[in-house]
Amino acid sequence: MPPSPEAACAGQGFFGRARCMVAQCAKPELRAHAQCDAVRRQQQTDEEKRNPALAN
Repeated sequence: MPPSPEAACAGQGFFGRARCMVAQCAKPELRAHAQCDAVRRQQQTDEEKRNPALAN
């Protein structure tokens, strides 16, 4: 079993950790991990801020 996304990204700074979490959660074996739900929600929120037309 792969390490949790949080454990895999633990040694990185704030921005590096955020990019690492996105990359880890894109992996098929981690996609269903509970930590990835929060990552996906944050990505959606960020995208809606950049493109208000998506917020329906």
